[in-house]
Amino acid sequence: MDSLTWWQPAQVDRKVSHANFNQPENKPKVYPISEADRKIVVDLLGATVALKLIDLDENVQAKKPLEPKDRTVAFDSVNDRTQRATIHQVCSPFRLHLHD
Repeated sequence: MDSLTWWQPAQVDRKVSHANFNQPENKPKVYPISEADRKIVVDLLGATVALKLIDLDENVQAKKPLEPKDRTVAFDSVNDRTQRATIHQVCSPFRLHLHD
């Protein structure tokens, strides 16, 4: 054994970054609702309901654990067919997440 190399530390693979050590690698991508669609939802359902619905959608996309009370958004029925169709059209990306 060479007397100059016996004390050298072992080579360590340092590819793992310490800055990313505690962060999940496969963090779900969240697709926020567009400002135009946000305005439509607010106009049709009111700000409080719209914000709850948008928040629920983003939490579901992010796969955050939710309490049972936080998994639903209740609002008055919409009897106007045109308004109801618009709500379904604007909110369908929430359910399907077909943004890409």
